[in-house]
Amino acid sequence: MITVRMLSQALSGANITLVAGEDGLDKTIDYLTVQEFPLKSSRIKKNGFIMGTFYAFQNIDQLLKHFRWYAETNVSAIGYHTVFQSDIPAELIDFANQENMPVFYIPNDVPYHYLFEKYNGLVYQETMRIKDQIDSLNKSMMEALLREKEIHFIIQEFGKYLQVPVIYLDPDLRILSLWSDFLSRSDVNEWLEDVKEHYVHVLTTIRFNQKDAEVYLFEKARHLQSVIIIPLKSRLNFFGYLVVGDKSKNMPFFDIVLKNTSTAVMLDAIKRNQIKEFQKTEDIKLFEEIFRNRNTRPLSALNFYFDISKLNYILIAEPKVNKYIKTCYEWLDNQLREVPNRLVWIFDKKVIGILQYIPKSVLKCDSRDFHIGISGKLPDRSVSNIKKLYQQAMISLHFAKYENKAACSWDSVGIQKIIYVITESELLHDYYLEHLQPLIKHDELHDTNLMKTLHVYLDNFFNLKKTGEQLHMHPNSVKYRINKIEEILKVNLYNPSEFMNVWLAIKCYEYNTLKNHGKVLEE
Repeated sequence: MITVRMLSQALSGANITLVAGEDGLDKTIDYLTVQEFPLKSSRIKKNGFIMGTFYAFQNIDQLLKHFRWYAETNVSAIGYHTVFQSDIPAELIDFANQENMPVFYIPNDVPYHYLFEKYNGLVYQETMRIKDQIDSLNKSMMEALLREKEIHFIIQEFGKYLQVPVIYLDPDLRILSLWSDFLSRSDVNEWLEDVKEHYVHVLTTIRFNQKDAEVYLFEKARHLQSVIIIPLKSRLNFFGYLVVGDKSKNMPFFDIVLKNTSTAVMLDAIKRNQIKEFQKTEDIKLFEEIFRNRNTRPLSALNFYFDISKLNYILIAEPKVNKYIKTCYEWLDNQLREVPNRLVWIFDKKVIGILQYIPKSVLKCDSRDFHIGISGKLPDRSVSNIKKLYQQAMISLHFAKYENKAACSWDSVGIQKIIYVITESELLHDYYLEHLQPLIKHDELHDTNLMKTLHVYLDNFFNLKKTGEQLHMHPNSVKYRINKIEEILKVNLYNPSEFMNVWLAIKCYEYNTLKNHGKVLEE
């Protein structure tokens, strides 16, 4: 940052002197330019050092009016070249003092390029100074990584350099590290609550954005009026967010500093995540062995790094299109962030979740991109029961697809779970034919629809009137048909055992019919 004071000191050797606006010497100079004519040019912007002879101005009033425009534009300083006028008008000096606008007297033998050379020299010196600072910062962060210092060291070095709040959040929006010279941890926690309430959709967008280093901005957040959010992610791993106060974004090389720091934080997260990932991998291997029936030894809490005592449910999600498995994983992992004890991974083209409890957001999921199956609650932590939970979740997933629902739980499936087990069992696959084949053949040979009559009659639990209304026939006709059905099947539907066999057979027949017509997606 080059100030008017710095340039003034660099110009003192050429007898370029300050004649007005001494109180404005700490203003920033971003550029130098020459203006000779009374034009309000768009190239004149704030923080400029304007040089000119001002010979083209007709009178002092026009010149004062133009200087007033300079002040409104927030020009930092004026260089008045005296090649045509040896003295600067007193009216301009008075105005410049009132506006705290530095005005410099440039002797008639000093060319403009001399000022440009001095300014460019200052820019070079400042650039090298900042470069040295950045090199020192990078070296400090790299040493912190190599020496395995706490992440707080990196965050503090970064925050002190920028002089803005810096917050490192984990994926569940918990503070891992914080630096600020004016915000307390309670202030940041209050801000986080505000963010969770009003900006969760923004954080979700940040997390799932395909550009790993994309920068996002909050416009109106409590305490931190505006911040930059950087998602820390690599492939399937998400490590959290780096939050930086944005007042520093106009600093030279800010993007480079931000990128280097976020890289250092992510390298630290990857390093510290390696042990956790190893533990997770070992647990996943053990669970997959159980799912595949390759592990029958008794389980103990010592077999797992995962807190097995908190395992209550298994959840399985499957995208409708296989190529979206990563999106499905990231969405589900985000939805489960509130669950303190969880394990989520991809297995057999599906996303598996080992959970302590099921969040309401998952139960009420209305996604059109994937289906979710949820097991019942685990009674105890045995190999057979974990395998049972996995099978329950798979069956629930099956019926989520069968009924075209986003989510389906084992407890909500009802009698259909029995039908599924019967029809998918190799031993009982033809169960419905054993009990209904004579009636099916009769309908085919005589072009009747007694199967439908039986189905409606049993669904209405022997109510002739309701059955007749549904089939648009007289109750006596229904009764005649039922007698005929009992004769064909050689059953007494009022016998509980025979009724149950026929009713289950009807449900299995219905399930298979729908399945064969493509209403059920194959596993």
